[in-house]
Amino acid sequence: DPVFEPGKDPRQRPLDSAIEIECPHCWQSYASSVDLTLGAQAYIEDCQHCCHPIAISIEVIDDGRAARVHASPLDA
Repeated sequence: DPVFEPGKDPRQRPLDSAIEIECPHCWQSYASSVDLTLGAQAYIEDCQHCCHPIAISIEVIDDGRAARVHASPLDA
C-alpha cells in the first residue's frame, strides 16, 4: 500500500519552507522554517546570535510554495 507523506507529492504545496533571517541589529543570518499553510504571519523572536528582539513578517508567495521574509528592529 502506498504511504501518504504530507509535503512529498510534487503536485502538493509544501507544508513548510526553510527561510533565512538577517538580524537588523548584528547583521548575522540564521536559518529557520515557516509553516506555509498559515498564510501571512507576523511574530517576534530573538536573534540567535545577539539575542535582540526582531519583528518578523512573513508573506507567502508563489501560490503557497515560498515565503518572503522581512526582519526589522522591534523599536522601528
